[in-house]
Amino acid sequence: MKRILSLTLLVLALGGGVLAVAGQSPGDGLLPREAFVRTLVRLDLSDAQKKDVAQILASRKAEARAAFERVRTAADGFRMAAASPTADEASVRQAFRVLAAAGEEAVVVKTRIMAEV
Repeated sequence: MKRILSLTLLVLALGGGVLAVAGQSPGDGLLPREAFVRTLVRLDLSDAQKKDVAQILASRKAEARAAFERVRTAADGFRMAAASPTADEASVRQAFRVLAAAGEEAVVVKTRIMAEV
């Protein structure tokens, strides 16, 4: 049960990060961090479970932030390439490949964290 709850929290937290990168907020307009805290409260985890999840997330925080920052940067580059009045097919394709690679790496980082939880 602890593992299921922990995985749920992690998916919600990281999913909120992906939504933030996309410029959206999850649920009822909450920021990803607020949504995470609300979910944590609703799950009614024991103090030990909360501590375990917090330690894992804290240990991987820098790695996850870096991965999502790469996604954000690549998404900005793609938007700029696609919206450019002088955009050509090759530059748009290249910008999308960079975005796809960054997104793939972010998913791998998320998967590593989930495996640890």
